[in-house]
Formats: sequence, C-alpha cells, structure tokens
Amino acid sequence: MRHEGTTLTAAEWALWGPRKFGGYGLLDCSNGPIDRGELAEIIPRSLGDTPDPVERGLPRMIVGRIPRRPTQVGVTIQKLSADHDDARRPTAASCYFYFPYEQAGETLLSYEKLFDVFSECTLPSDGSQVRVDIQHMAIEAILERIDETAIMAAALLLTDNLVRVTQGEAVPLLQRLRFLDTVAASLPHSMRARLSV
Repeated sequence: MRHEGTTLTAAEWALWGPRKFGGYGLLDCSNGPIDRGELAEIIPRSLGDTPDPVERGLPRMIVGRIPRRPTQVGVTIQKLSADHDDARRPTAASCYFYFPYEQAGETLLSYEKLFDVFSECTLPSDGSQVRVDIQHMAIEAILERIDETAIMAAALLLTDNLVRVTQGEAVPLLQRLRFLDTVAASLPHSMRARLSV
C-alpha cells in the first residue's frame, strides 16, 4: 500500500560478502535483468575502498547510476558481517539494490529514508524483488538544516565541480545522510538523477 508522501519502489537486489573459502564475492541475488556476472563487476566498483580497519566508517551507504545502464540507480548498504576472515579480522557484508530512477518521478527521495528502508528490508529467498515504501524528503526539515557548507557544496556541483567531503568517517551516519539530503534538495531534478554519493 502506498502512503501519502512516499514512493513505492520495487527493487532488485544482490548480496555481496565474505566467501567460505576466502575473499569476497556474490553470495546471492534476485532474478533481475542484471545477471550474476555483471553484478560481480558492478558491486566492487560501487563499493570503492572498504574502510580500514573495516569496523571504522560502517555502516555506510553508496548511491549512484549503474555503468551501461543509465536508467537504473544502485544503492549499496554496507555493514559489519557476523563472519571473520582467516586472520580473525572483522569483515563487511553489502546489500546492493537497484531500480529504475523513473520510479521516483519528480519527487525528491531522501538519502536518509533510502538507508532506513533498505537497511531493514528482508531479502526474499525465492529471488523475487523487494518492495519498499520510501518517504520523500521533508522540505521543512531541509530548510532548517541549510548552512554555508551545504550551499557551497551545491554551488560547486552546479558548476560541474567534483565535491569531496573529508574526514567524514568521524561524523555519525545520520548526520552525513542529512547533509547529503540538504545538498541534493538544492539541485535541479536532472542533476539529482546523476548524483553519486
């Protein structure tokens, strides 16, 4: 059921994590249009560098367009895994979700709410899609959070400059996601569709 101020999204998914015999790999995935071989290429690229040590900077979320599939947006939720490697070090597990950006229409999806719904959803055992209700950004809350840093970041993005936020690992995840929501809300819809964070 769709609620007021939400977007009902049907997403494909893949689970990436430590394999039984060492290293990381694709553990499971839905029966979506992207096959296992392509997912095994996409997910490591989307993750970039895992924090070192792995427990620092997790959980985290990565959002961006999918190479060679410009109509799809990928959302990765990376958390600590219950498993350890051969040296008894912590490992990370990642859930990768993807769906057509057009499902959002003209609405302003919130990074904070994307994390909330995708980090808590249960992956189906039959390979079917997950269906989630994503809340839209609360514009009133965004207006209260606008500051000089967010304005400068949005201005740089509007002039096609890359923006890098340094020392973000020390900032709580919720605060980071709300900052990204504030910056994204200052951008035109066409630019938000291309934004990778």
